[in-house]
Amino acid sequence: MASTRTSSTSQSTQTPPRTKHQAADKPKPQYVYVVSVDKIDRASDPSPTIHGIYEDIKDANNAVKRIVNDEYSGVTDYDRGVHPDGTAYWSSDDTREGERIDVRVEKMRVRPPGSEKECDWEDPEEDDDE
Repeated sequence: MASTRTSSTSQSTQTPPRTKHQAADKPKPQYVYVVSVDKIDRASDPSPTIHGIYEDIKDANNAVKRIVNDEYSGVTDYDRGVHPDGTAYWSSDDTREGERIDVRVEKMRVRPPGSEKECDWEDPEEDDDE
């Protein structure tokens, strides 16, 4: 049986409003856009460099274009475009410096607090042969 209350102004009875319980929503995943440049010198190991981490995909894509315009504007043999997820890329097998270059945006999910279990540094075992 619902309780009723009387309004002092109109002397009418009304049922008090029900409290709504909202379902606990999962937090919406957050993403960042990482702009990196991989230089692959034919004589040595690849050297990846992160140029920036962006909250907005448009800023990340513009960073790729700026890096290419500033550092590789004279390169004529290249591949560039946008992946289906909206991230930009540019690559060249011949930058006239004997290296392959990949400039790209990578979409990465931000991990929430507590996603990694507590951990301590592990020290290597010392040799007790003294």
